[in-house]
Amino acid sequence: MEEYTAPVWVHSCDTKLVDTVINEALHLITGCLVPTLVDMLPALVGIVPSHMRRNNAVLNFAEKFFQPNSLVPLPAQVNYALTQ
Repeated sequence: MEEYTAPVWVHSCDTKLVDTVINEALHLITGCLVPTLVDMLPALVGIVPSHMRRNNAVLNFAEKFFQPNSLVPLPAQVNYALTQ
């Protein structure tokens, strides 16, 4: 779910709250103690860190947004449709 909504809230201050919950879950999954460096947890589990997943989701959305036959209307297309 995090990647699905990433383009909307990637720069929000609430991402730290989500990262905290993810890190707590990673501590439980790995059995590591709390003093374990948070940066090392995703590598121990074998997943991509959450900030990289969010950035990748934003880049994927941008690629879809700027395709010629995109289902997401560009602002110019919206303005043109409103004036017609």
